[in-house]
Amino acid sequence: MLSGPVLGALVRLKSIQSVNLSSNFCTGNFTDFGVFPSLIVFNISNNLFTGEFSSKVCNLSRSIRVLDFSSNHFFFGALEGLETCSTSVQHFHADFNSLSGQLPDSLYLFSGSFPNVFGNLTQLEQLVANSNSFSGPLPSTLELCTKLQVLDFQNNTLSGAIDLNFAGLPNLCTLDLASNRFSSPLPESLSSCRELKILSLAKNNLTGQIPASYANLTSLIFLSLSNNSLVNLSGGLSVLKHCRNLTTLILTKNFHGEESPKNVSGFESLMLFALGNCGLNGQIPNWLFNCPKLQVLDLSWNHLDGSIPSQIGQMENLFYLDLSNNSLTGGIPKGLTELKSLMSANSYSSTLNTSTGIPLFVKRNQSASGLQYNQASSFPPSVLLSNNKLNGSIWPEIGRLKQLYVLDLSRNDITGPIPNSISNMTNLETLDLSYNDLHGSIPSSFNQLTFLSKFSVANNHLEGAIPTGGQFLSFPSSSFEGNPGLCGKIISPCINNNMGIRTSSPPIAHKKIGWSSILGITISIGVGIALILTVLLLRISRRDAGIRTEDLDEEISRPPRLSDAFGPPKLVLFKNADCKDLTIVDLL
Repeated sequence: MLSGPVLGALVRLKSIQSVNLSSNFCTGNFTDFGVFPSLIVFNISNNLFTGEFSSKVCNLSRSIRVLDFSSNHFFFGALEGLETCSTSVQHFHADFNSLSGQLPDSLYLFSGSFPNVFGNLTQLEQLVANSNSFSGPLPSTLELCTKLQVLDFQNNTLSGAIDLNFAGLPNLCTLDLASNRFSSPLPESLSSCRELKILSLAKNNLTGQIPASYANLTSLIFLSLSNNSLVNLSGGLSVLKHCRNLTTLILTKNFHGEESPKNVSGFESLMLFALGNCGLNGQIPNWLFNCPKLQVLDLSWNHLDGSIPSQIGQMENLFYLDLSNNSLTGGIPKGLTELKSLMSANSYSSTLNTSTGIPLFVKRNQSASGLQYNQASSFPPSVLLSNNKLNGSIWPEIGRLKQLYVLDLSRNDITGPIPNSISNMTNLETLDLSYNDLHGSIPSSFNQLTFLSKFSVANNHLEGAIPTGGQFLSFPSSSFEGNPGLCGKIISPCINNNMGIRTSSPPIAHKKIGWSSILGITISIGVGIALILTVLLLRISRRDAGIRTEDLDEEISRPPRLSDAFGPPKLVLFKNADCKDLTIVDLL
């Protein structure tokens, strides 16, 4: 929590080798720096430094290897003098600032320039400058950084063609140029980077097909090409199937209007596959059921028709399924209730990890902003089948999916009653059954769903009383609208008669009250108030007697103990959800 200008205090430390002031509130600019002839690591990331990025940054030391000034407010200044670092700098991080300007061969950064800088940085291994406002093309002198392993210019305004000769970067492991304005075919020379593990070119204006030479990228683990204008999905998959180590493949919003490919093989290591918002025609591809490790599948926002194959229940690792916003017909397959990864806490254990360092997003509709997950294993276990043409009833066996967090069956033609077994799905956080043809009542046992935060049965044909207790008093009336037969505290009150429970307004009583009744009520109220006042006075007097004035400051400064606030460390509210690893510390 250090704040203020601090760099001037370091001037006399001539033998210092590492300066790390990261993640504080330090201010100032590079004119405050001293000279550190032995400096190897210089990290001032995540502070409040501003102003000019001075040439002194490399004059500090000829031995400097790590320069990290990310997450500050630098926004202008010439980088003259950076070439003096050429024999030593290995890691250069400038991400999350307000840097702008072009990046041509002469490297115009901010408002100044100097020639052939990257050509001199022969030891450079990591160049990270994402989340700035750089514009123009990539500098071709990057080809001379032959030891480069990480190149990250994500989330800038770079444009033009990606025309680097990547054959000169044989050690490249990570390339992230997502969220820019590149408009060209995918670079063919990338196929020479046999060590490439992470490739993200999403959210650009790239065109054409996935090059056949990409079959040589045998080390590739993560590939995201979403939000471009690529074509020939079938040909692209026939290329990528040779990437045997590929675990994450995101092709969302490409291949518009093409046919869903049928005869595809390979992808034995695939864990996450996203092909949403492509307007694909055809049916759900059966080849996906031959991907034994698949855990996350997103085929939403397409034009897929036909039924959901029953083989889906054989995908032992699948825990996130999004088939929403298609034209699927038929009933909900019974195999869907047999997904092993959603049946017990022991079977649900995703092995997708954060090794990519690239966050993943879930975007449920075309207008909402994406919800970020730092790793695929953070995805809430979900079955999303909304906005289709599904019919039939909900299988009672669906209650076996006790690890499910989100169940969305809204906007279909599902009939029959709501299964009481859903109350066994004690981890449910979202349950949406709205806009269907459901009959019967809402099971009263639903008040056992203590984690339920979003619930809707709107626009069905339900009747009877809305359950009480649990989370049900927290749901708005819109969750139940469009069901004239429903009643309860949230909407119209229920009344009992010989015909059963129905909605009605309670009759107004016109019964006369006698003087004896009034006198009895008055005496009762008076005695009750007297008892309450007596108890309050006794408690206040005892509490005042127990306070020691000299300990007041100590009591204020001492943090309260959990045992003082909550008593025994248990919460009865979560007694039915044994797989929720929540502690009182987590809740606080």
